[in-house]
Amino acid sequence: MKIIDEKIAPYEVHVDGTGNYAVVRELPNRNKKGEIAHVTEGYYTSVGNALNKIAKLLVEKEDILTIKEYMHAINKVEINILNLGYNGQTLTF
Repeated sequence: MKIIDEKIAPYEVHVDGTGNYAVVRELPNRNKKGEIAHVTEGYYTSVGNALNKIAKLLVEKEDILTIKEYMHAINKVEINILNLGYNGQTLTF
C-alpha cells in the first residue's frame, strides 16, 4: 500500500504489511528499464514517525533558519499534514 497526498508531496509512505513504513521520494529521471525510480529516505515503525520525518524533510529544504524559525516551520508543516480530517475529526498519531 502507498500513502500519497499533495500535503506530503514529493514524498510518499510505502507500507509493506509487516509494520514497516518507508518514506520514499520519486526521482525526476527514470531508471535504465524506463520505470519510475524512487529513493528511500528511511524506514519507520509507525505512520506517525514516517510523517514526522516527511515534515522535517519538507522544512529542511531551506538553507538557513534560526532555531525559532525551524521549530515554527516544523510545527506549521505537522499541523498541515495532520489536519487532514476524517468525519469531522482531526487525525492524530
